[in-house]
Amino acid sequence: VPLLQLQTYYEQADVDSQAKAIPLINLLAKCDSKFMQSAKEFADKAIPSVLTIAQGTAVNDVLAATAKAKIKSASAAQAATRQQLKIELDPETPAIPANLCMAAEAITASTEVPAPENPDQIQPEYKKLAPDDTTASPPSGEHPAAATSIVCFGNSNCQTTNSQTHYEIRGKELNTKKSITLTTAARKPTEPKSETWLVISDAQGSQTSHALTDVYAAVAKYEPETTPCWSFNKKTDQDFRDDVQRTLLGTEPTEEGEGDKANEINSMIDNTYGTDIKTFNEKFWNSITGTNVAKSRRDTTSKTEIKSATTAIAAVDMLGTTRAVSWGARKKAAAVAKDTLKSQDKQKSECETKNKDQCKTENGCELKGEHCVEKDVVKVGGTGVTNITVNNSFIIKKAPLWLAFLIL
Repeated sequence: VPLLQLQTYYEQADVDSQAKAIPLINLLAKCDSKFMQSAKEFADKAIPSVLTIAQGTAVNDVLAATAKAKIKSASAAQAATRQQLKIELDPETPAIPANLCMAAEAITASTEVPAPENPDQIQPEYKKLAPDDTTASPPSGEHPAAATSIVCFGNSNCQTTNSQTHYEIRGKELNTKKSITLTTAARKPTEPKSETWLVISDAQGSQTSHALTDVYAAVAKYEPETTPCWSFNKKTDQDFRDDVQRTLLGTEPTEEGEGDKANEINSMIDNTYGTDIKTFNEKFWNSITGTNVAKSRRDTTSKTEIKSATTAIAAVDMLGTTRAVSWGARKKAAAVAKDTLKSQDKQKSECETKNKDQCKTENGCELKGEHCVEKDVVKVGGTGVTNITVNNSFIIKKAPLWLAFLIL
């Protein structure tokens, strides 16, 4: 959203303000591109493993829906001797079942599989299905089996919280080679009630636990940008500094480095954008987001502040409207400039046809030597008109090529 807001401001700003905006537009676009690439790499590694988990477990209905949902956040940590993988799903996206089924119901497809031999020997190694709102401790009497149970892998605990958007997978050795078929077995603990246990062994447990390890590794490796992408946090970013040197100092970076320009670049960044979030807002950002732009392409007199676009969709719409209005204004200005030049050319040709007696100042002509010429007028930039297009083209030319694409 800040990138789109800044591009909107650029579309209607004067040349000096555009020059100040360009380095930050480039910086925000660079950070956005880096984030998108990191997210794609994470998804490419994590999604196949999530699908394997969904297909390789008996709670397929729940996990298949989970695999289709969007991952809102993911984290991997090592607490004591346990690896912890936590994935939070976006509750807005599809179809986490409203009421998760009991483990016994979820794995009815596997009921024909006989209970494991010597269950008393297995019981200490495998854990009971249970909801768990703690961060590291295994389930206990405070967390009995419940309808929110999902599945337990190997030698530790895996379940969902009651919010049904958090799934935690824990275990010292997630990729253990021990595995059999998923099955259930009734246990009769000291209390007079029946509890359901889920046991993993050789059939599908191995591929599932390996997939969990792959997801854990992908999450642990994923390191999205956590530092806000503002000028005062990215002062050492070389691309940003090069843009400041080009657009604000008017000199080109060299292969030898900044040299004696380093202090000048630092001062320009501080003076233009501030040194912290407070001065950044005061010197730069508040004036950007407080700028009024047209609400629609038809009614260009009705204004709204740039900061009113708080979502990506609204910001894209505002940018499109501002570009259309600015393009119309530039087109109209170009037509006026063209008519002015035509008028000047006509005046020039008329003066050249006059003789000495006809060459009079009231006709816009003057006599220079033996020739009648157009009378000198005060010109701006040596052209007679302010050439906005040329100035903008100069700024864009100095910016990286992909920025020129963004603002066209």
